[in-house]
Amino acid sequence: MLTTTRSGAVRVRATRGDLADLADGCAAALRARGLRPGDTLGVAVRPGPRALAVLLAADRLGLRAAVLDPGAGPDVLRARLALARPSLVLADATAQAVAGWARPLARRARLALPHLAELGPVATLGPRLPGCAPALDLGAPRTALPARPTGDADAAVVFTSGTTSRPRAVVHTRSSFAAGMAAVGALVDPRPHRPVLGGTFFVLVPSLAQGAPVALPARSPRVLARQLARLRPQATYLTPPQLRAALAADARFTGGVWTGSAPAGAELLTRVKRAGAARAWGVYALTELFPAAAVEQEEKAAFAGDGDLVGAPLPGVRARTDDTGELLLAGPAARHRYLGEDPDPWVRTGDRGRLEDGRVVLAGRCKDMVLRGAENIYPGLYEPALHVPGVELAVLVGVPAEDGDERLVALVQPRPGTDPRTLRAALAAPWPAWAPPAPTRCSWRTSPVGPLPQTGPRGRRPLGGVPADAATDGRDRRRPEGRGVMTTDTRCSPPGSGCPVAAGAAAGAVSERRWTGAAADPSATAAARRRDRRVYLAAHPVLFALLAASRRGPVVRVGRSVLVHDAGAFREALTRVPLDREAAGTTGRAARSALGRADAPAGGVLFDQQGAGHRAARRALADDLSSAGVERLRPVWTAVLARRLAPLAAGRPVDLVPVAREVAGATAAALLGTDAAPLALAEAAGDAAYAAVRDHLPGPPWFRRRATDEPVARLRALLGDGGPAGDDAARAMLAVAAVTTVVAALPRAAAWCADAAWWDRAAAEGGRTVLVDELLRVTAPSPLLPRVAAGSGVVGGRPVRAGDRLLLVARHAVGAHRDDPDPWRPAEPAVSQLVFGAGPHACPGARPARAQLHDALGALAPYRPVVVRARADRRAALPGWRSLVVRAGEGS
Repeated sequence: MLTTTRSGAVRVRATRGDLADLADGCAAALRARGLRPGDTLGVAVRPGPRALAVLLAADRLGLRAAVLDPGAGPDVLRARLALARPSLVLADATAQAVAGWARPLARRARLALPHLAELGPVATLGPRLPGCAPALDLGAPRTALPARPTGDADAAVVFTSGTTSRPRAVVHTRSSFAAGMAAVGALVDPRPHRPVLGGTFFVLVPSLAQGAPVALPARSPRVLARQLARLRPQATYLTPPQLRAALAADARFTGGVWTGSAPAGAELLTRVKRAGAARAWGVYALTELFPAAAVEQEEKAAFAGDGDLVGAPLPGVRARTDDTGELLLAGPAARHRYLGEDPDPWVRTGDRGRLEDGRVVLAGRCKDMVLRGAENIYPGLYEPALHVPGVELAVLVGVPAEDGDERLVALVQPRPGTDPRTLRAALAAPWPAWAPPAPTRCSWRTSPVGPLPQTGPRGRRPLGGVPADAATDGRDRRRPEGRGVMTTDTRCSPPGSGCPVAAGAAAGAVSERRWTGAAADPSATAAARRRDRRVYLAAHPVLFALLAASRRGPVVRVGRSVLVHDAGAFREALTRVPLDREAAGTTGRAARSALGRADAPAGGVLFDQQGAGHRAARRALADDLSSAGVERLRPVWTAVLARRLAPLAAGRPVDLVPVAREVAGATAAALLGTDAAPLALAEAAGDAAYAAVRDHLPGPPWFRRRATDEPVARLRALLGDGGPAGDDAARAMLAVAAVTTVVAALPRAAAWCADAAWWDRAAAEGGRTVLVDELLRVTAPSPLLPRVAAGSGVVGGRPVRAGDRLLLVARHAVGAHRDDPDPWRPAEPAVSQLVFGAGPHACPGARPARAQLHDALGALAPYRPVVVRARADRRAALPGWRSLVVRAGEGS
């Protein structure tokens, strides 16, 4: 088995001896775990030598392998496997991460697994990471391995259609698998010692059996093009989307090319031959019968009849149609049955078709399914997510596209009297986090949606079609496939247009929400994450290492210290446990000490106040920090943004850190009524904040050196005497609070937008609000909120006693360590708001902070900035950049 580097260089990943040895080791280990013929083995292992070895071991032991597809969704998988509970689930560390700690990241890649332990006992195959199940013992004795069973029996459970209430999975037997692989071998005819490129078990095994080395296709189109150039495979099997992507990357082909799993038109096959392929075949295959028919490019291009010619049935395959025109297939490679159902020799394809001169011609789908890319999409699984409050009817339909693919369109009918704005907000992100598809467009109107067949010969297509522009995906072609950005527009449906949204009315205003951009490019998001991680490693490396090591559960007790990582427990600690805000080691005491009030009576710096004094202080700030107060302050920072960002229009670079400091300093000066220079005020406030936190952060002696009075004296001198004793300290604390969040969050947020290509989202007024909340969730949390319990309570189910030190890890509570900013699937508001605290001591400056970041991203978006260079700040209370230089990007 071969692998390819990003440069296209070919490497041997495993020899036949390696595969045989690994398969024997897996077989011995599984037998030692007590698995016997007929038992079900759940397999959640990435494609590669280990996965192949596991399937070979299962075949040798007579086990039934159930491959857990993370794209199916956890609820569906859980329901399907309830019919065949695995005796053991074999998973690699990656699959266990998808099912566990990396679940939010995996959802962005449209992957999700249920907690594997719910399905059966779990063992780890391959390298084991902390938190993984015990490793499969590959050192088990191999002396008692049985011979491969000779009789026929269940070999595999392959998931296909169905719902959580009626799960459906295909059961193949050993004989149907063997027949299918023999058919592939005869069709492809692999020769020894020349590589075969393909990603399916049906392609890999026959090729290996004939002595041909095999390689899995690279996921990146550019790397795939290099891989094809270096390997020069004798045979290549790719899905139509993979072929299109490879052709777009100027790939050249050699030998024969086969494609299936999705419609492949004559035009695509012709392009493949023009790119060097000696032969180009379209393969008609189903999960239930692989392969069924095949057609070569020349024959398909010469076909002039109606429908889609998919070729003559392969040897042994029988074909007929029933009374409704549905194509039925049978043959030795056909599945034995559906799990939990009686055997049936005929496979219902769900395609309307006919036999013409011994060849199969398809005329469309007739079952409740939409085919997009190489993905089978079953609308019934996902339509409930559209039924948010105010929706009367919501259905998903497939719309034919020019490239032979289908676009997924949601038709939504509101309930009478529903406020359109409320409905738009509710539909902004309704999609299940694990669901593979997302609509290209979502349309609604107040008059009834026209009749729509749920099943039958028309399939999931609306009667009369849809507007012409709905047949195109409406997305920026520079972006990858995925969930889109939502915007709104208004247009009229002309009389007789046939639009199902307008059915029942001659004309009318149609409010539409269109997904006009795709979800984040995973590679771009990964680059943004890597850059942002640098600020944590620079600012508080020891702290974050310790916090990560302590993340063993939602709440962890270490002596008299209680570390809180969970959102619910975080909220409980701030709202349900009496807190001593004057105790040593708390934010209140640290603030008083840093501001020169350590020996003064408590209650002078807001963070150490409680009860009536705290309520009075907040009331005094309420007007300035209200919506009206923010509008009064807004001209202050918008003027700074306009002036400081103007050089971008001339092509000159701009350092966003001084911009953020001037924005924050000018706002703080206006809020506190001082004429201090904004940059000087922001710098002094930042230094004071650093002095306030470093005494109660862990680290080596050089990090915990004693704070000096200089930054505090400088800050108080800039602010002047605000009045009665203690007022100057309170004013200084307000300046610190007003400055630190914006200075940390604004440059980091801009870097995220630049690296992840989110400027389109930032430019949209409606989409920017969600983006700001997500960016603040990741960029604004304090590393640690130290508190001390003043009385008994319960946090996350664990008892807390008076005097216990509560270490509230805000970054973990809001998922900033785990979940990247995701404006398409934002965190719940109750979670994202925790960056500003909870309860009566929530930060009163949340509203202006959001407004400042909202306006800053709006001012930057037209320039589409890119990051030129960045340097992390090692002396910051909140992790941030010391310098972040950007310039205007292309298309600005």
